[in-house]
Amino acid sequence: MMQGWSQAATSRYQDHVIAHVLGATALGYFILADAAYVLLDIALIWTIYTSGEMALMPQAIVISDLDADEDVKRELLADAELLHQGETERLARMLAMPAEFLINDVKIFEQGKRRRVSLEAEETGFIFEGLPDMGEIKAVFSKGDYDDDRGF
Repeated sequence: MMQGWSQAATSRYQDHVIAHVLGATALGYFILADAAYVLLDIALIWTIYTSGEMALMPQAIVISDLDADEDVKRELLADAELLHQGETERLARMLAMPAEFLINDVKIFEQGKRRRVSLEAEETGFIFEGLPDMGEIKAVFSKGDYDDDRGF
């Protein structure tokens, strides 16, 4: 367990979303306002909010509903298509996952009001840390063991 962090209880809805993302491949992500958006190979976007709450919806719906100008939405849609095609060089808004990332496990941790959503793949991990009081979310990719609080 991460030092100073305890595993958080999950809601029924979080459990439902997590069950759907297990076995999917995360292709890329972007952060906008108080949420991280993870593009999955199944044409869905998994939204992770600073509070640890989450949603799972089709990528076109999520992007069209964003509070962003039309140029940003167009670039995000184009990036999603590029990532589905395996193209990572010409992305405008999204960041490609730094490695092949088949989601094997998801855990949520808490430390006061802070939340961490930990995605685990075969030999890599990815953490989204939400700071609800600041309306901020950060992302850190790690190879191997990342239980040492690095990056935050």
